[in-house]
Amino acid sequence: MFTILWGAVRSRAAQACTLLVLTALPAAVAAAAPWFALTEAARSAVTTADAIPAAQRTVVVHWDSETGDAPVQALTAFGESVQRTLPMPGAEGVTGLSRPMSVIDPGGVADHINVDYRDGFCSHVTFSSGGCPAAAGDAAVTAAVADRLGVSAGDRLDVRATPAAPKIPMRVTGIYEVGDPAAGYWADVLFLVESGLDPIYTVAETFTGAPLDQPVFTWSAEVPVPLLRGDGGYDLGAAISRAGQLGTITDPTVALRADLSGAGERCCGRCCSPPSRCCCSGGTRSRWPAATPPGTGAATPPCSSCAAVTGND
Repeated sequence: MFTILWGAVRSRAAQACTLLVLTALPAAVAAAAPWFALTEAARSAVTTADAIPAAQRTVVVHWDSETGDAPVQALTAFGESVQRTLPMPGAEGVTGLSRPMSVIDPGGVADHINVDYRDGFCSHVTFSSGGCPAAAGDAAVTAAVADRLGVSAGDRLDVRATPAAPKIPMRVTGIYEVGDPAAGYWADVLFLVESGLDPIYTVAETFTGAPLDQPVFTWSAEVPVPLLRGDGGYDLGAAISRAGQLGTITDPTVALRADLSGAGERCCGRCCSPPSRCCCSGGTRSRWPAATPPGTGAATPPCSSCAAVTGND
């Protein structure tokens, strides 16, 4: 009899355990749903941003100034000033110098050409002959420019402020090719063909003495997706407005930021329960404390990334 009773107890226990698992499973799935939705929203935002050409995700700063007798130090100081005045956490800013000049081809025809310097230039190009500029006065040119001017690696190349101005000699060290013109590195129009010939690339030390000591200082950076989305309350538009004294700032991200922010608001609407207990801004959310519901004037608690929230409020 004892054996029969014990078997019945075991049978009932197994059934109860099975029922408990089956009951808990939907709850676990429901609890995981917001996290899955938020993660997918974050992935969608990254996918949306990645589908936009790099030039439309890159903020560019131009500042007309002088290098004096220390162009490297002047450029470094400019880059540090931009980082302080226009903070963009996670962005990798690239600085450069650009001076519009003129050249005259063997047939006597003058044309516009930029003499440029760009951080990391040699790691973003390949050389079909020769190599990277290494000293003041060194010049890297494209094959099209070399053909037009009749020069090759090792030859002298003269540039002028205007066709009638005195010659400034440079030495061609190599013939370069741009690997990926669509990369964010090339988003600034000064560093690709704007009008005239492809730019001459040199080192920063070349920008000493008139007229090369009066270039455009440049800084550019691809904006990371969290900043485009407004995570943590970051407002790129407001940051740019405050940084106006830097010079001319080009921001092509306005429409993209609006799209990503809207996606974040929809994400918040899904994960906040009830919605009146949540504050959403730029794709981020936080829960109002129970004692301080909306409308009381109480300070809003810091918002965390919507994609990092794991459950309903």
